[in-house]
Amino acid sequence: MGSSTSDSSLLLWTLGALLSVATAYAALGWVRHARYLSGRQRWGGVAAAAALLGVGFTVATVLAVAGEALAFPIGFRRDWAFGLTLLAVLLSLPVLAIPAHRRGMPYAVATAALLALLGALMQVGWILAVGFRPGISWRIELIAIGVLAMTVGFSIALMLTFPDTDRKQRSEAWKLVAATLMGLAWLGGEALVLAAANLQVQVGSIYRHELSGSLTALIGAGVLPIALAFVIVDLELRRRHRRTRLRAARRAGQRWIDPATTMPAPEDTLTPAPMPRA
Repeated sequence: MGSSTSDSSLLLWTLGALLSVATAYAALGWVRHARYLSGRQRWGGVAAAAALLGVGFTVATVLAVAGEALAFPIGFRRDWAFGLTLLAVLLSLPVLAIPAHRRGMPYAVATAALLALLGALMQVGWILAVGFRPGISWRIELIAIGVLAMTVGFSIALMLTFPDTDRKQRSEAWKLVAATLMGLAWLGGEALVLAAANLQVQVGSIYRHELSGSLTALIGAGVLPIALAFVIVDLELRRRHRRTRLRAARRAGQRWIDPATTMPAPEDTLTPAPMPRA
């Protein structure tokens, strides 16, 4: 039974890692796409990124909690589960609006710090939603280290994703590196928050009969990858559409004007809508 539990925990953590990276790639992609837009369209892109980040990292957190090798089944309090998911999406919206509207290292670091704080709060919230008995004595220093680790990882990821100038475009390889770094930073912070809770001394879950932990993890691990795959394909199609229209305009000897931004594209790439510098 011990070997089976260990294998299950490893599988859930592996799935959580893959989903964290895919979530980061899709969310950063939508923020990147939003920078080419203006007005309501830009806010629509930011909202899509916030929904992806909030739901994706929520599922990764559920997988991590469910993946703990505990001697008893766990469940989640229903109202907490829905409330935490909605809160993660809503709070991600103003945070991700920062890199969508501003560029530069100070804004990247500020965004990273806010995302790290939000992430730690969500992770703590999901642990509390289990209703562990006899109760958790938190090690605050480990949570603080987790926030710091996520801040550093997120900062580097954001600076890799969003260059300081409009004409400096990142290759797909660098975008994947940034997403991987962001996903792993989330996973590292999550591991530290779980270590701060010291769940191995707990003996039961008050809400084990409400929202099954294993069933919630199974549904999330089954549905989210399909949704992320559609989102990533859609982003790639949008990117290719922009490039196709640019090439057509260049062949016609014209500079293509993005209808969303009313800004002409430079010779080699489409320019995001103008944003203030730090």
